[in-house]
Order: sequence, then structure tokens, then C-alpha cells
Amino acid sequence: MYGRGVSDAKGLIAAMICAADGLLQEGISDVGLLFVVGEETESDGAWKARELGLRCDYIIDGEPTDNELVVGHKGMVYAVLSCDGVTAHSAYPEQGVSAIDKLVSLLAGLQTLEFPSDATLGETTINVGLIRGGHAPNVIPDLAEAEILFRTVAESAAYVDILKEWASGRANLVIRATSEPQEMASIPGLPTKVVGYGTDVPALRALGRPLLVGPGSILVAHTAEERVSKAELAAGVRLYQDLVRRLRPGDHGS
Repeated sequence: MYGRGVSDAKGLIAAMICAADGLLQEGISDVGLLFVVGEETESDGAWKARELGLRCDYIIDGEPTDNELVVGHKGMVYAVLSCDGVTAHSAYPEQGVSAIDKLVSLLAGLQTLEFPSDATLGETTINVGLIRGGHAPNVIPDLAEAEILFRTVAESAAYVDILKEWASGRANLVIRATSEPQEMASIPGLPTKVVGYGTDVPALRALGRPLLVGPGSILVAHTAEERVSKAELAAGVRLYQDLVRRLRPGDHGS
């Protein structure tokens, strides 16, 4: 099946619903479904879910993991960097100050900053995902900003300190959101891996001990070729059901 969102995360949502329906038919009713919004930005749906008073032994967070249990993932620092300038006619640039030139110059040095690395999670990654600025080609721009996402491998405070020092006196820095690197539970006999993205686990682990798994590949998520096979979705249904059976009281995960 092809389509935006089919791997991340509509397919695995369908797999969870089918898994829960099958478990109910078996007479297993101590399982619930929770679907939230905002995971790709600030996890606002997951943080709001904490206010519902839900408590469980385990929570299985769905992400496209190739049906392998994820035992660790990176954190996140979401920052907005903006530069101010002075407008002028483009024929007389000496009369103004280009905010875009200032921002571009600053961003050019971003990759030279030294960020933490980790033996398990690997290197910090950086994505300048959005750039905005200016009014027209014939106007010196007085404002420019960039939205930057850092995939972190250490406490977010360390990154915030580095960025504040880097931007000080040259740009305005706003930290929109942060989350910390995570460790999740494993189950004997099931394959595991570590991934480079972040999830709702930081917010949802207050509800129960987290596991992270689902059908689909993150490598095709957010692309024009996003896809997932029906066989993998069916395997995801069976995996979710097996996890619930194994993790119910009386069974033993690790």
C-alpha cells in the first residue's frame, strides 16, 4: 500500500485496532487503545493524555520499526533562530542590513559546532528544516528565521547551552521544545535495535513501562514513496497480540 502516512503511522494504527479486536474475541479485555496528535512536533497530544489519569503495566508506542523492538532512541531540541535587519531599496544595499545574509552566514557555521556523541545512540544530527524571510527581491530584508531540529544523544540542557553561546549577540534564539534520549523495555527472543528519531515515549512513559514497535519502515516515512506491505501489517497485528499475551500479569518480560 502506498500513500503519505501509510507507514507513519496509519498502517500501524490499523494494525493496533485489528490486534485489539482479535484479543477481545479471545476474551482478553485488559488492553486499551490510545491515539494522540502532535507527535511530529511537540507531542502535545501525548502530554495532554497524561492528564487523563490512565495507568497500565505497559504501553506499546507505535512507530514504523520494521516490527523490531526499539530499545533506545534519540532526544530532540527544536529551536528557532532569527536575525533582524534594516529594510532598504535593493539598489542601495549600503542603506540597509540584510537579515537573510546574517542568517545564512550564521547557519553556515552550524555544522562546525561540537555536539555530544554516544556509543549506543551515535552522533547528534542537525536539520535546518524551514527558512523564512524577506518581502520582495527588490527590498533588503529586515527579518529572517530558521527552524532547526537537533536529534540529541545527551541531556538537552547541554545543547541549549551550546546554542545560546553560539547565537549570543548575533541572533535571537527560541527553544520551542526539548525531549531526552530514551531507553525502552526488551522482550526475550525478539529482535531489538536503536533508532535515530524521537517519539512520544518521553510523555507516555508516565502511563506505563514503554515498548516501541510497529510495522513499516522509517526510511520511507515522509517521502513521496511512502509504503508498507500488507504482509508486514499482518505480521504487526500478530506481534502486537503476542506482546499483550506475554506481558499480561503472570507472564514475564525483561
